[in-house]
Amino acid sequence: MSTHGTFPGNKELINGNRKFPGGGHSCRGGARPSDPRGAKYMTMTPVNQQTGHVLIIHEVEDYEKWKAIFDGAATIRREAGEIEYRLLAFDTDENQIVHFSRWSSLSAARSFFESRDLVEIRRVAGVRAPEFLYLMEIEAGFL
Repeated sequence: MSTHGTFPGNKELINGNRKFPGGGHSCRGGARPSDPRGAKYMTMTPVNQQTGHVLIIHEVEDYEKWKAIFDGAATIRREAGEIEYRLLAFDTDENQIVHFSRWSSLSAARSFFESRDLVEIRRVAGVRAPEFLYLMEIEAGFL
């Protein structure tokens, strides 16, 4: 599947194989020939429809205790289908955690997060009122 993008003021459709006149670069990260400052522009990536993302927002009683349990569960998370993750904290409260992860499938993620074992692990880890959002990626890019 080819990924395409258009740029403001540029009516031409750009794709990853297009070369600009004068040695410019393709949509993979070069400067637009019409931009005299040489600014970089967005790189589009194809979407893998098989993978899914999960965004979890929750409070933890004690970050260090929660993080030790989270790290200890890395193997079971990987075996369940988690591919990668990011942890973020609210800028106003370090015990408000956002866990954003990519999974082999949304069904694998749901099965894992809704399992009795994980409910118990969250309780022991001091997780309060987790909110789960199961997401499908529609586009990704870098600016």
